Amino acid sequence: MINSLVIDVDDLSYCQLELGRNIKNPSYELEEELEKTLKFLDEKNIKANFFIPGHFYKRSKKLVEKINNNNHFICSHGLKHDLLHSKTKEQMIYDLKTSKYDLEDIISKEVDIYKAPVWSIKKNIDQCFDAIIEAGYKYDHSLIPKNFLKFGKNNYEMIKLENGLKIIPPTGITIFNKNIMFAGGFYTAYVGNNFLINYYKKLNSKKIPFNFYFHPYEIFTSQKNRKLIKYNNLFVSLYGIYFGRIFNKLNLICNTFNFDSLIKVYDTR
Repeated sequence: MINSLVIDVDDLSYCQLELGRNIKNPSYELEEELEKTLKFLDEKNIKANFFIPGHFYKRSKKLVEKINNNNHFICSHGLKHDLLHSKTKEQMIYDLKTSKYDLEDIISKEVDIYKAPVWSIKKNIDQCFDAIIEAGYKYDHSLIPKNFLKFGKNNYEMIKLENGLKIIPPTGITIFNKNIMFAGGFYTAYVGNNFLINYYKKLNSKKIPFNFYFHPYEIFTSQKNRKLIKYNNLFVSLYGIYFGRIFNKLNLICNTFNFDSLIKVYDTR
């Protein structure tokens, strides 16, 4: 069974700044963290989906080229790491088109998949989807499980909207009749490894793929991002307590399962 590994290529401090949080002494640590990520994937012979935001491709064009040259899959994570659903439709289209065209100029390939920062298609959902398709994307990977179920019959199968946009679900889990995210990142950071692996194995035994995502700053954390107090910001410090401590979780997942592109996993089943 083939699954999909997803990497949100966000720099910790710059994505917080773009979300409007007050942090002190921002530091661009992503290049170091991303190089370690690429080395890890190369050693595992894994091809992953990279969701790339504007603050990365503008500062680190050569690394975007390296990701592409290593035969990973380039996807858009927007021009700015802020909330898509809070924009006007015109602002959405500008953000979506700019990030798509900029990435296509760098890699000379079409960019078909979009993922909203912070899973931010939770309001104005239809307007968001109309803007995504108008900007030229074919796939979206932004809905949390409970919102995905407003369009699909379950949390596992890709759906196609009337406007032609195909929606790839993030992996979820049902607990006490609540459909919640279970696709990596913070959502599985404190879950036991055995429980996580067995749940994903159970999905695969039913011919259901899963997708697992992480940020480079969570796993291959720079020394600055390992500090207990990060950028003098309480939210970032509390959010980042586990950074650099869950490498074994990712390593176990990568040693246990097989991975390929989101499109191949979900649109050829």
